[in-house]
Amino acid sequence: MDELDHSNKEKEIAFLEQALIKLTGEPEVLIVEDDSVDEQVLIRGLKNFYCRITACRTGEEAISLIKRKRFDFIFLDVKLPDVDGFQILKNTEPNRRGSAVVMLSFSKPISEEALNLMFVKR
Repeated sequence: MDELDHSNKEKEIAFLEQALIKLTGEPEVLIVEDDSVDEQVLIRGLKNFYCRITACRTGEEAISLIKRKRFDFIFLDVKLPDVDGFQILKNTEPNRRGSAVVMLSFSKPISEEALNLMFVKR
């Protein structure tokens, strides 16, 4: 792909992202992550997508939030200190209808390289 094709492709992607935001509004995102470094990396990566982000560190807090508010996307750590991520899914099943869930299992802090692979930069 030459430089012009790459530039045009980036413009097309940016246009489609903006159109999607106009159609859907800002997506509501919940991040459930007990590690503050991993949480901040996710928040930094998601800010490029014009999301309204809510973050919490415990399973009990996540259950409470999910039962009170609808989220478009939920990034959920599998291993939390108080409640297993799968248990959160079981306890909130009727409240999560329409939510996309991404299960997280970080074994160490996320590297910049991994972040760049996870989130497309503009």
